[in-house]
Amino acid sequence: MKHRLTFYTNIPSPYNLDLFEALSNHFNLTVVYYSKLENGRQWEIDTNHPKYCSKVLENNFIGRFIQKFKSEFHFSSGILKLAINDDSATIILGGNYFSPNTYIVLLVSKIKGKKIFWFGEKLLPTTSLIKSKIKSILLLPLFNSCFGILCVGQAAIKSYQNFGYKGLCHNIPYSINSSKFNINALNQIKLDEYKAKLNPDNKLIILTSGSLIHRKGIDIAIKVYLDLPLEIKCKTLLWIIGNGPLKSELETMVEKNEEITFFGFIDTKELPYFFNLSSIFLFCSRYDGWAVVINEALSAGLPVVVSDQVVAAEIIENEINGFVCESENVTLFTNAVQKILHDYPMRTRMKKNNYYKSGVIDSFSTAKKIQKILLDE
Repeated sequence: MKHRLTFYTNIPSPYNLDLFEALSNHFNLTVVYYSKLENGRQWEIDTNHPKYCSKVLENNFIGRFIQKFKSEFHFSSGILKLAINDDSATIILGGNYFSPNTYIVLLVSKIKGKKIFWFGEKLLPTTSLIKSKIKSILLLPLFNSCFGILCVGQAAIKSYQNFGYKGLCHNIPYSINSSKFNINALNQIKLDEYKAKLNPDNKLIILTSGSLIHRKGIDIAIKVYLDLPLEIKCKTLLWIIGNGPLKSELETMVEKNEEITFFGFIDTKELPYFFNLSSIFLFCSRYDGWAVVINEALSAGLPVVVSDQVVAAEIIENEINGFVCESENVTLFTNAVQKILHDYPMRTRMKKNNYYKSGVIDSFSTAKKIQKILLDE
């Protein structure tokens, strides 16, 4: 009989659905979403799944009001009753440590003697000693209740330790079902149709993806492309996936350059085709607590050029499967992109290395690792 596990998290997202499906192979799983959507998220996801139970809560009026300022804040109707009636012996909590939902589930689960794990990204440093003390106090209920922390990357492990957590930390990066982005899983006819329509001249594609907001650094990616030598630009295209408030501003930057295309939001089922038509993935984000787009790029075998402020950069090795560049340094990004585009053997080598690397951050291998952590400790 499978061990019962409840996973509490903010909202449904494409990558946690892959992990939940994988976890359901090892656990009798219940997933509790605090809300269907958050401000700034465009996902419309069906939470029903035949292999595990899903429950979607709603924010009360306090939660809805505070979400106007803190999109990841959740105070859900029915959270107390649900936590009391939860009969899983082990729970994983995700989301935000400062939300009422977290404190309620923590308190109830601790009273009931459950085994509690936290699943979280890197804790951001504070700007003053006073703010650091306040943050440490807010983290105390979490630290005192958790059996262990599932950290999204090595940087997250270090951040929890810096804030005083003395328990066990495990490196559990965000994961996806990597096979969905493997070219062998795609409809070849559909792939050829995309290529004929979007890249009939068979140019090299530089792909970037992310919300069109300042933090994601799409403006930097555009500057990198525009900064490339003319002999390279004439052989390449820049594809930008994502929507956001800066769209008009970014479109002004490119001055109707026909080699740069804004595709807007692309459905998750169509994303693998765009990645597999590309030659290199460029991600200039000014900060990301992981960046699942890196998983997607690796799974499609793309060489990755990424900012050093992206936690997922820890799985990119210079000249092995990509390059890690100093954030905001357009020259370094441009040189890295140019080097990869110039060197076909390097691109081929990086492609093979990334196919191998993608297995490390695959949702099925991650689920096995979580099973071992939860049941062995």
